[in-house]
This record gives sequence, structure tokens and C-alpha cells, in this order.
Amino acid sequence: MNRIVYNGRKIEPRVRALAHGGWSVEAWIHTDSGGTLTIQQFFTDDIAGTEEEATKRAIALGRRAIEEELSPNQRVPDVPSVPGS
Repeated sequence: MNRIVYNGRKIEPRVRALAHGGWSVEAWIHTDSGGTLTIQQFFTDDIAGTEEEATKRAIALGRRAIEEELSPNQRVPDVPSVPGS
């Protein structure tokens, strides 16, 4: 997966096809603090219809996690896609 840089951190969208249809939405945030790498996982119960939409939502999730300083490893509700992400 391609990572994007946002506010000095890397967002890695992780999406996968679900057995019952649709795509999962998950983002991993990579933060380098002076040589110490921290990776945090964020996810939502949202189901996207396509891989492209899931990727857009994962990027939006990562941005929201960074902006709002969300706690990792918990579900985040209501993650809209961001046009052009």
C-alpha cells in the first residue's frame, strides 16, 4: 500500500476485501520521534463498496486521527471519504 505524509507523519491505508462483500477501512499511522518509530492502528466499522473508496476513507481516517489526536486501537465512527485523497 502507498503511504502518504500528513503533518509530518505517514498514513498507511490498509484495506481488504471482506468475505460477505465490501471492503474494510483501516489506517496505520507511522511517527518517527528522533529515531524511535511508533506505529498506531485506527479502524472503523464502515464498509466501503470498492477498494478505491475504502482507501480514500482510510486516508481520511488517518488524517482525522492525527488532527484530533485520537487514541489508537479503537473504532472510529463516521469516516467520510475525502475527494481527491
